[in-house]
Amino acid sequence: MATVSSAAAGVGAGNSQPNAFAWSTANYTPALESHELYALEGVRVKLHPLLSGEEEKFMLRYDMVTGTTQLFVANSHSEGDFTPFAGASATLPRLKEIILVTKSSPWVTRVRNDKGVTLANILEQLWHDYAVPVTEAEIAAMGRGEWAQLYRRIGRHSPRASAENYFAATGMTPPVYGTPGALPSGGSPYGAHYGLPAGGYNYPPNPYGPQAAAATATYGSLLIGATPAPQSTLFHGYGHVSPVSHSPGASGATSPANRLLALGATRRDWLVDRRIFNGLSNDPTYCESRLGFKAPNVFLLELIR
Repeated sequence: MATVSSAAAGVGAGNSQPNAFAWSTANYTPALESHELYALEGVRVKLHPLLSGEEEKFMLRYDMVTGTTQLFVANSHSEGDFTPFAGASATLPRLKEIILVTKSSPWVTRVRNDKGVTLANILEQLWHDYAVPVTEAEIAAMGRGEWAQLYRRIGRHSPRASAENYFAATGMTPPVYGTPGALPSGGSPYGAHYGLPAGGYNYPPNPYGPQAAAATATYGSLLIGATPAPQSTLFHGYGHVSPVSHSPGASGATSPANRLLALGATRRDWLVDRRIFNGLSNDPTYCESRLGFKAPNVFLLELIR
């Protein structure tokens, strides 16, 4: 007959008191459906220490825009390896589904894994959900200050558009310095004025998009079976699926919604600067205000600058 050692049972030798639960053994516990969790009385779901911020040795940071995952070592300038933690259970008891809400965006993220939600599952699902283009109705619901900030952020930093496509997408009239046939730089009418190459505008590398960082986005744009391709393939020209209908002078072309749609705004862009994953927490009051109910598998996602 199989026996269980005292260490495996959580009891140290010569000690009748159980030791602290080891998260490394969480994968051997059953994974519960939501209705099974709700049927249990007095159960408080615990978050993995890397998610709750209770881990003393490491601090997890995930960039929602680039997909970069970093594990910082406490009291050090060095970085750790997130890979050993990627498959760790996100909760105790293990759950097949958790729901995330955040004060930084109006969307809800549902994370599902029939074998139990892991840390990597959370990062993968966040990347997937925030790669979705925003809709015209969602943009229309924004305040004027919000859409203006989002519009400037994409227009100034996105390498998806050349200057010509940028002005075409927004319906704006480009400034002209010089006269046709007498271009000082021998090329673009804008290049000489700004001291740029003859080819015209030359935007700096984009610090926000995943194009340059795709190789390090292990839990973002790469190695995810059902996750959309990174933005470098999602976007082309000056927007998502090249919205040619937004041409200068077209009806409504200069509206806030059409400007942002033409530039291919996604949910990631909506976050603006609050893009860094800073952990999960329990906030039943806020979650109920967002969803209309509270449950032990609903958590608040904190995003910081």
